[in-house]
Amino acid sequence: MNTVTQASEFLSTYRGRLIISQALIIAIRELSKVEGAHRQISNIADMQDLLDSDYCLGDIMSEAESSNPIEQYADNLERVTSSMAGESYSYD
Repeated sequence: MNTVTQASEFLSTYRGRLIISQALIIAIRELSKVEGAHRQISNIADMQDLLDSDYCLGDIMSEAESSNPIEQYADNLERVTSSMAGESYSYD
């Protein structure tokens, strides 16, 4: 199996969606710190649109960032693992 196929399969899983959501939140936060002409406004807007889409889990990840991280992590982990029941992915 080639790496593109592996990546596509992983991104179709709940965990893949969670990882992409987390990466987008971090990227948006860091890119938003840039000021002036170097700020990538259209990239930030596109990332936010993707994060707000049905594919991403931005609502879950945003909640985790805005509240007690330990408690929220436990809640999110429970939600993720319960929703992943029966889903598997091999890294081979």
